[in-house]
Amino acid sequence: MTKDYSNGEIIVHWETGKCKHAGVCVKSLPKVYKPKEKPWINIENASSEELKKQIDQCPSKALTYSLNKGGSLIWELCKPRCGLYNSC
Repeated sequence: MTKDYSNGEIIVHWETGKCKHAGVCVKSLPKVYKPKEKPWINIENASSEELKKQIDQCPSKALTYSLNKGGSLIWELCKPRCGLYNSC
């Protein structure tokens, strides 16, 4: 299952089945990721740049993101790891 969280500029995608609960997200941005709360991801507590930087560090790749640029979504999956980054 994938859950999406958006601030209008970026959409954070969380694939629940991929998550290994390493805690990198919580340690990096504790004001955004609060596993004991619902919703547990509050992306309004960080800038889009901060979110992208943190998501790129997700060891399980359970967190990914897409950007809303000019009304079209740009998918940025595995950007630093596998070269599948699509830029507009």
